[in-house]
Amino acid sequence: MRLSPPPPPLRLSTRPALAIAGCVAAGIGLGAAAPSVTGWALVGATAAIGALGYVVATRRRLVTLRPLATTLAVVTVAVALGATRQSAWLAVPPAGVEALATAWGEADGVTVWGRVAEPPERLWAVRFAVDLDSVGRGDVRGAASGRVQ
Repeated sequence: MRLSPPPPPLRLSTRPALAIAGCVAAGIGLGAAAPSVTGWALVGATAAIGALGYVVATRRRLVTLRPLATTLAVVTVAVALGATRQSAWLAVPPAGVEALATAWGEADGVTVWGRVAEPPERLWAVRFAVDLDSVGRGDVRGAASGRVQ
């Protein structure tokens, strides 16, 4: 009885989607370390435009580094895509309670108005979630969105 041959080794050149997924994952890590949506989007756009310009400028040359430039641009765009997505996910919405409380100063605290979203739970204390309508501090009150627990 013949045994089947072993599977071929895992090479990134034969599985490009795996390499791109790794670059996006690295970008997610970088986006968590340095969250800046516009900065990472600018890095990705610059890499794409730079590679396109290089490819157009060297299209009639016999010897170029076109494959290397294209590969580096794709890797950079994939990293920037992951970082932009993570930065956008970490960003505080402008109408969120965190943004309003920070703008007014958290030292005195804020008052929230809303509806109870889930029935209260009794653990060691009573806990419940509130869907926000507005947030206020003193006489100042503003519309807010989000959920507070």
